[in-house]
Amino acid sequence: SFYLLERYVDGGIPLLKKRVIRLAVPYIFWAIMYFIIMYFTKLDGEIGISALFWQLLFGSSRYLCPQLWYQCVLIWLTVFTILLFIWLPQNKAYFVLTIFTLFAFESLVAVPAKQTPITITQPDGRVLTYILKGDEVVSWCESSDGYTLLANSEGVLCYAMLDKDKNLVSSGVVACNREERNVKDLMFLKSIDKKLFYSDKQMEKFAKIRQSMFGSAE
Repeated sequence: SFYLLERYVDGGIPLLKKRVIRLAVPYIFWAIMYFIIMYFTKLDGEIGISALFWQLLFGSSRYLCPQLWYQCVLIWLTVFTILLFIWLPQNKAYFVLTIFTLFAFESLVAVPAKQTPITITQPDGRVLTYILKGDEVVSWCESSDGYTLLANSEGVLCYAMLDKDKNLVSSGVVACNREERNVKDLMFLKSIDKKLFYSDKQMEKFAKIRQSMFGSAE
């Protein structure tokens, strides 16, 4: 926000509007491209125009490209900055942005995941209910009956396991709710424990990431 103020606000509202255009054009382009691809390939089943609507409005749709949320946030923040300097005198606008930034920074530091059950349909058609655990640095999922879950290379939630180095990794066995598990799932689950967690070595890496993001390993 302060980078925007220094570079754009001093140059006037027109420069801020140009920034919105520069952000919005590729954002809209990629949202529409993902919609077209997913609509015709049906990789995640039938999708409607509502998926594109939510993608454009909030930058996130489970059927399209959730990674676009960051671009969407930049657009909304820029619009918010423009409106502030239209509606308020410059000194008051600076004050409001300062308060807003302080509250935003506080909320961004290691935000714990909401412990709300999430239900999805896996690519194989089976249903999975899970809870997101951790924060934006250290995160994992947990099934309703306590098995640790991690996404595989394709982003599909699978049961987690410990490799030979005791690191937590995705097993590649697609997770689902208890009542939909087949014999192969049950045999695999007998070989792992519930509530598995990252190794000390992995946690050290996460600590370095946290330190680089927030200036503290705590």
